[in-house]
Amino acid sequence: VETSQVSPYVSFDNDTSSVWSAPGNGAWIIWELPYEADIKGFIYDSNRTLSDRQYLFDLYYSVDGNEYELLYSGASNMYGSKPLAVNLPKSVKAKYFKWVGRDNTKQTGWNNVNEMQFYEQKIELNRVK
Repeated sequence: VETSQVSPYVSFDNDTSSVWSAPGNGAWIIWELPYEADIKGFIYDSNRTLSDRQYLFDLYYSVDGNEYELLYSGASNMYGSKPLAVNLPKSVKAKYFKWVGRDNTKQTGWNNVNEMQFYEQKIELNRVK
């Protein structure tokens, strides 16, 4: 993790009450899956307590942890009310994911990740809470 004193584990621990945060456009975090997988979707949960902003980010994937390709570029759901759930148009083979924060819509300079999850099957979007 660059530019954060918080362990990356808190963003990948199935606990949405914990949060990884870091200042600056370009602050990043890397997650390593236990094995290389065919990923079909992801869920990004941003800070739900700050209801006046979206978090802007780029998400990259890699098989070897050295060379990354852009997977998704966008923003968290508005008002942080629900996690952002994305089904990919086609699966990607990956073991590593790199999330790069691009600030937020209030331009406070902070990036947040409460929880990130990657899926080997399509996400039932109507069941995301």
